[in-house]
Amino acid sequence: MRLARWKRRTVAAPLTAGSLNAMRWSYVGATFLLLVSLAAIRSQLSTLAYSTVEIEAGVPALVLAPEATEDQARGVPSIVLLHDLGGDTASLRTLAGRLAGAGYGVVVPQLRGHQANRHPLAARTFEQVSKNWQQDVEAAVLYARSRAGFDPDAVAIGGYGAGATAALEYASSDPSVAATVAISGVGPRVGPYPPPNVLAIWASGDSSELREQIRRAGAERANLKQVVVDRVYGELERGTGLKLTEVGALGSTSLLHAAETGTRVLDWLQRILPARGDSEGEDRAPTYLMAWTFTALVALVWLLVGLARALPGRPAAGEPAVESAGNSVATSCAGVALAAALGCLALSLHTAAGGGWIDFLPLQGARDVVGAWLIAGVALHGCRALRETRSSPLVEPAEELGSSSLMGIWNGTETGSALLLFLPILTIGGVVLEPWVTTALPTHRLLPAVTAAILLLPLFTALECELRRGPPVRALAVSALSRVLLLGALATSCAVGLFELPASDLVWRCAAIFIAFELLAYAVQHKGQRPWTFALTQSLWLGWMFAAVAPVTYL
Repeated sequence: MRLARWKRRTVAAPLTAGSLNAMRWSYVGATFLLLVSLAAIRSQLSTLAYSTVEIEAGVPALVLAPEATEDQARGVPSIVLLHDLGGDTASLRTLAGRLAGAGYGVVVPQLRGHQANRHPLAARTFEQVSKNWQQDVEAAVLYARSRAGFDPDAVAIGGYGAGATAALEYASSDPSVAATVAISGVGPRVGPYPPPNVLAIWASGDSSELREQIRRAGAERANLKQVVVDRVYGELERGTGLKLTEVGALGSTSLLHAAETGTRVLDWLQRILPARGDSEGEDRAPTYLMAWTFTALVALVWLLVGLARALPGRPAAGEPAVESAGNSVATSCAGVALAAALGCLALSLHTAAGGGWIDFLPLQGARDVVGAWLIAGVALHGCRALRETRSSPLVEPAEELGSSSLMGIWNGTETGSALLLFLPILTIGGVVLEPWVTTALPTHRLLPAVTAAILLLPLFTALECELRRGPPVRALAVSALSRVLLLGALATSCAVGLFELPASDLVWRCAAIFIAFELLAYAVQHKGQRPWTFALTQSLWLGWMFAAVAPVTYL
């Protein structure tokens, strides 16, 4: 009786002709929205007339060069902007476009370890990262001083996060820098000179610890016990200016793309390096970019649902297994939580003991996540195999959809399905996310992407076989909860310093991918269990994302 009730709940009712027509029209509408959104995004980015060049020492850089006016015989003033650890030039495009629209030349280098820069990153702390980047920063500043149309005597420098630390360090060793902009970043003075004319900006959503560090650094520079926000200290003409300011933003993404951030940076630069151009820089600053991106992502996910529904599913080989008392929701989720904690703890203890077996994956921060989740996946497979040996399965192991063996669930058709679900994310998704993150991988990042995807397979095959069972709503709830537990273990490990930088920045990226995937899986679950499709798709998505954003530590 229980088996019959379970089967009735998992079999989807056939769609009526009206429902099919409505679904088809929804896909037509999603296609239209996606095309309109893509056109709007491309139009917005076209306002940023940038070029990508390779400067000295093989450092690729994004350059925005406004034309000089007649009274700017020496060229336009310029600023070098530095991205964060685990960031890229795309994160600074909005701010760069705002500054270029106001008449400033902008140079945004791809710092070592990031994007197409083939120089590896050899650092594990923000201070080490800053020192490791100084050669690239110097090359970018020299390029700004020597580029035709840029004033060689009017160069400022700025950065976000670790880029702000690197900017402050460089400014303390180069007295010819006219101004310094530090966004959500702070660093010790290491050079012989105090950084000139510092504007320190942070988001209201930044941690209280970071805000307090910036305030203390500002007070130390001004030789005061404390400083007041939005008040100018020192003399700008002598290079001793200082201003601290807060922008209402939730975090890094909203801060860097906030109009108020561009306004305050422009106001500061205009006081020190006046430029001729649009006083507010609005003509070249993208507008409604976030809204268009969100619309495009929603449309893309819905089209992926349609694609997944059109792909062949795996028919049941017999009656589905009845959930045993030992495989309840609480038991399954507790097992995932323990496995995730075990993975994080085992990896951190091994690394602290001088290990580093996962160092063959040259993705700083991401390799800790991959290593911990690999251990968790192996633990889940081992526990399930042990449980199966102690119980009598209801179906033959070769036919059981939930087999814990990778070969037991491998299916050639499902492999093709997973690749088809991956390609739209790789192509269309890359265009949609272009204003925010660079997803195109240079050749030296392809092998790490494939390696990370393979190492993630044990975890996701275990999750799909163990948790995505029973009625669709239950399967969605349990599967989503398991991923919340994984992210919770990851966030906790980063908070207590068990994982290296920038692993903490990967938490929200993984969360976004998990949300999109769970919606996709729930929408197509009525076609039957497809553990290999789901596991491989998740592994490919995350492996590619890790390779796109994590710093490369060696080639």
